[in-house]
Amino acid sequence: MIRIFLNILNSYDIFMGIVVIPVFNRPEFLKICLECIERADNYKNYLYIFQLDWGYDKRNIDVIKEFLGEKVISRIDFVRYKLGKQSYNVLYGLMLAARYTDDLVFLIEDDVFVGKDFFTFNEDIHKIEKNIFCSISSKNHNSERYKVIDDKDAYYISYDDSYQSIGVCFKRDVIKEYIFPHFREEYFKDISAYCDRHFGRIDWGTEQDGLIRRILKDSKLPVAFPHVPRCYHAGWYSYHRMNRMHMPYDISERVNIIRDIAFDKHKMYEINKYNKQYVRDSEPCDLNISHEKLKNITIKY
Repeated sequence: MIRIFLNILNSYDIFMGIVVIPVFNRPEFLKICLECIERADNYKNYLYIFQLDWGYDKRNIDVIKEFLGEKVISRIDFVRYKLGKQSYNVLYGLMLAARYTDDLVFLIEDDVFVGKDFFTFNEDIHKIEKNIFCSISSKNHNSERYKVIDDKDAYYISYDDSYQSIGVCFKRDVIKEYIFPHFREEYFKDISAYCDRHFGRIDWGTEQDGLIRRILKDSKLPVAFPHVPRCYHAGWYSYHRMNRMHMPYDISERVNIIRDIAFDKHKMYEINKYNKQYVRDSEPCDLNISHEKLKNITIKY
């Protein structure tokens, strides 16, 4: 691994919290993702670690440099490890973050757009709930067991193993106790066989989000979700969703296309109309809301 470009972190450096942003080949999404982060309350309080995956688009570097300026401390890691694909990149970022904070670790993928009170919402949840696996700021796509109400101050506690890698916030100790033991070569060499061997055969996928969901299930800890989401997954295209060859090469043109579509519910529905799963996954939410005093309102159907 080659570490370059910004501040050298020392073993004694401890930060209030860390934001891990995995990066691969979508600089256009990353640019808007970072613009959303810059509009969020308390974003300057965090250290940002960008995990650039094997084969990354080098144009991401310019996007990151533009975001950093003099505003935040950060570092870029170039991970030279092909095994396990994106799983290594994401999990390594979480492991690294847990070394440099004794508090919160956020995971924001480059096609996730966060809202104004994204950081403060998660901060407040973790002040209240001391024994959760994590908080997740998006709409819960994995469960229909809980009634959702229109209350921006409300959150609920899910006990049904729901996990999705969309705007996640962990306490450092959860990463060290539950996730770190599975960061091992045995997993990266054959992620499917490892998951079957250690957790039994479950149809949840086996890359980092599937692994973490299995870890969550075994931990028997709950997850906190907002009734009104604070972020959403805006990436309607990737290798399995939309042929990126139809997109212009110029980053600014791509950014304009995303701005035109990704914040418009009707346009997102139109572009995803042949696959209901992607419609549900990429539905925009209001990114301008703020909360006052959080309250746990857990209502089961």
